[in-house]
Amino acid sequence: MKLFTNKEDDSQRLPISDLMTVLMAVFLIISIIFMIQIKRGVNNYIETKNDIYFELKKEFENENWPGYEIDSDLSIKFISPDILFDYNSFILKRDFKNILDDFFPRYIKILSKKQFEKEIDEIIIEGHTDTQSSERTEDLRYFGNMKLSQNRAREVLKYSLLKALNADNVNKEWARKRLAAHGLSYNRPYLVNKIVDNRKSRRVEFKIKLTAESKIYELAK
Repeated sequence: MKLFTNKEDDSQRLPISDLMTVLMAVFLIISIIFMIQIKRGVNNYIETKNDIYFELKKEFENENWPGYEIDSDLSIKFISPDILFDYNSFILKRDFKNILDDFFPRYIKILSKKQFEKEIDEIIIEGHTDTQSSERTEDLRYFGNMKLSQNRAREVLKYSLLKALNADNVNKEWARKRLAAHGLSYNRPYLVNKIVDNRKSRRVEFKIKLTAESKIYELAK
């Protein structure tokens, strides 16, 4: 009886070991497929980002707008506060409106091109301030500047969409579905040689979020 039991145990162990081998192989295949998807997503993100940057650079690199910067992260900055708004105000100055009249239709034309239109998830207008405020406490300074930065971002979006975006052959409906306005108070100061530049911190930025970013994030989860 003992010998029979051992043989029975051995016969049961063999299928279990085979099952473990199959499971490990399946897990390995899934891992490889997952890594391929991640790699494709990252490559698509980098390629699209580079293509958009090239188009934006080609279109705007020779502009002499005051305080204008374009970065490889696809952010476009306007950092001349005297041109943008009066102190503690969110009303756009005439000079900044003139810049937006020129900049924004061309900007949207590039982003809504056939090769990019499905790759753009969001176009974000960010308002930034410095730390200056007449409020006494840090919390009141922070929330006061948060309100100011949000109002400025919203006013830029409003003017850009309703006034500046009147050029022919511009997909206004496409832009409306993707535009967002964020106020960030003084959370992200402008740094020059790792030192905060309060003047340049008072700025407006246009940023792009690609659909590939969301796909990579979902795969990573």
